[in-house]
Amino acid sequence: VDCESREEEDVVSFQIATHVRTRNTRAVNVKFIRRPERVKGTGVIASLKPEFGFIRCCECDEDMFFHFSNVKSSQDQITLDAEVSYVIREMPDKRRMAIDVEVLPKGSVSFETVGEEWVDGTIAQVNRSSRGIHGGAIRLASAGDDAEAAATEDGASAGESAAEAS
Repeated sequence: VDCESREEEDVVSFQIATHVRTRNTRAVNVKFIRRPERVKGTGVIASLKPEFGFIRCCECDEDMFFHFSNVKSSQDQITLDAEVSYVIREMPDKRRMAIDVEVLPKGSVSFETVGEEWVDGTIAQVNRSSRGIHGGAIRLASAGDDAEAAATEDGASAGESAAEAS
């Protein structure tokens, strides 16, 4: 990794050179060791102040601080409810903040989680329109006839009735 591609938090090895007269020190013969894993997140802008704001995170139950100096998108795109991606940086005091904040297209962020478990069921209703199939309802095989979960390709959440899953 050359000097231009080094980033904050990269792990390096180096020697220390000391100026004979001034006793000032500097790092020399710097060698790249590794880049720490960059944990990414998504969310929406929850609040804004003149120089910073907070992101409501999708992946965890907290609001993430960010400073405008860490925004990669145009700052006029950073508005309340704007959907964003970011990299999580842990500070020395163990607090976390968002860096490399970028605005995403509307509809990119989801606050739901997908369970690991697969379940069986039967299609109870298919919603069709001139645009094709766009949702419906699935009856869970293990539950009684009353249990239906919405199944859509356009983001409707589980638990909606078949009429609402459109």
